Amino acid sequence: MATRMANREQLMQRDQVLVPSLPTLAIKGHLCFRCCKSAEKLSKCGACKRAVYCSKGCQVSDWKIAHKNHCKLLKEINVIEEKETAPNRSWDLYRDSLYSKLQWLKSTQDVPPAVQDMIQAQVYCVVCHRSEANTGWSKFASCPSCLRVSTCQTCPAKNSHSEKVCKDNQLFNQLERFLIDCFEHTGEATPAQPTLKPRSTYEPLSIHDSWEKYYKDLSDGAIIDEITTTPGFSLLKPLAPDFEDSVPERIRLHHILGTDVMTMPITILAALEDTIPDLAKKTSLFLHFVGPTSREWRNIALFEELLHLLPALKSLRILCAGPSSYGLIGEDILSQEMDLKCCPDCQKAGRKRSMQSFRGMYHDFVQRAEFSKPDMAVLFHSGRTQAEQSSWAPTTKALLDLGTLTLCTTFNEREAKEEVAELDGFGANVIARLEVNTWRGLMPTPDFLEGPEHGFFYMNYFRYIFQGRK
Repeated sequence: MATRMANREQLMQRDQVLVPSLPTLAIKGHLCFRCCKSAEKLSKCGACKRAVYCSKGCQVSDWKIAHKNHCKLLKEINVIEEKETAPNRSWDLYRDSLYSKLQWLKSTQDVPPAVQDMIQAQVYCVVCHRSEANTGWSKFASCPSCLRVSTCQTCPAKNSHSEKVCKDNQLFNQLERFLIDCFEHTGEATPAQPTLKPRSTYEPLSIHDSWEKYYKDLSDGAIIDEITTTPGFSLLKPLAPDFEDSVPERIRLHHILGTDVMTMPITILAALEDTIPDLAKKTSLFLHFVGPTSREWRNIALFEELLHLLPALKSLRILCAGPSSYGLIGEDILSQEMDLKCCPDCQKAGRKRSMQSFRGMYHDFVQRAEFSKPDMAVLFHSGRTQAEQSSWAPTTKALLDLGTLTLCTTFNEREAKEEVAELDGFGANVIARLEVNTWRGLMPTPDFLEGPEHGFFYMNYFRYIFQGRK
């Protein structure tokens, strides 16, 4: 029977919706690459020896949809790894070697994100740090509890990873499975849990210092009230062994996934509270999203949360500016301002929100007659010190020259430190130094080629704010 996951690419193209990426448990050899279901027996692709399938039908379908193009790229990496002689090496050496191979492959041809994930998340021995290809495709053993840590035939499996690593991996597996389950049942890859009705009184986020308190006390609360009465409740603490037969557990996991997108409006609100003293009295708010991705575009409705949590606010305007701005053809084009529908309560209160888009470089946009300075510019995960540094630098300098209040977030601490160091070199006035963001998403994502082994990153994990120069 056809499933949404089995047809994810078609759904993304036809319906312009976000779809889950290939699960890492599939890349680790435990789920079918096409339908993403488990099976008693999974067969490997005989050519790349990486993709696994539950049936001939799924393998044929995947070949037509994706694997025909992916397989030859994976084989190129295999050829290199099969020739390597690395009997025992550290995590850092393994990671750097794999990163170099991936960069080489990307320099020679277009490498789809799915293939990059397959290479980064490949099975390797956690003891000697050799891949399956390094060992001549010998059989590896997976941890029976977390399934994500493996050892080769010559290394001991016992004490190969800590209890914490194992539990963190189990939590991620549960969330990944639940995300797929949600997508199959609802068609949503990023379920959200915004407030349904605007608040009549303003309450600062600072007095609700966790997602549990936000959901229970600041948002609507009714749904999560069913489970927060549990002693010692935490969104990150399982309420049941599995979610299939537990309604409270499904509620908990749904709210965790919700933070992955709700982190955007709530992180903005927290930054506004930290920097604008009379925020509670503001009647209008103008935001610039600089270098936005499809993540912001496809969740644009969620920013109505700012109208819901700031009762005095009557107008919310968002302008998205960047080379990949959605819905425009050609460069240096500014769209008409478009009114967005508000909820019935906001409409009744006379609140309005709108969106406008500019396709092109932000530093070019600021030179146009139509430009007007925003209350805040927002750069979610710009990665400006990671790639395309030369094209980002003029935008950073433009924000500094204009004295624009600017919020930035990153996936990890290293990125944040690099970006703040760049700002210090420009003489920036960093008014909120980098810190772990209270309102980061709680959905972990494996950080395969950055930081320590078995690490995870989170949406909007770190944040900092700057305005002008010193």
